[in-house]
Amino acid sequence: VLQLAMQSRIKLFFRPTAIIPKSKSEIWQDQVVFQKSGNKMTAQNPTPYYITIISLSRVKGEKITKFPGIMIAPKSSMEFSVTDGGVRDFAMMYVNDYGGHPELKYRCEGNTCKALPPSQQG
Repeated sequence: VLQLAMQSRIKLFFRPTAIIPKSKSEIWQDQVVFQKSGNKMTAQNPTPYYITIISLSRVKGEKITKFPGIMIAPKSSMEFSVTDGGVRDFAMMYVNDYGGHPELKYRCEGNTCKALPPSQQG
């Protein structure tokens, strides 16, 4: 006799018509701003969308975060530890609406890190 027990968790998000992106290529994740404080960072999500961040890594690919992924609620922030608080350039990998894992490049000036403009993302 073979018995299998399975447990699944499905997250379903309903998006009101007023906040549906205008095009499939529209990226709102680039509005996330990071604030550095020692070996901690705070991700600020000013958008009306949930954002799932998989990791932050140096341009060479070395991760500076140890979390398996975090989900930041709309118009909120979340603090987490980083392995290198002095990092100046990094990439944020996130989950998009289609399950893909694109990256956005960030640059820090002082303690504030913002996404590079689209022309510098390539």
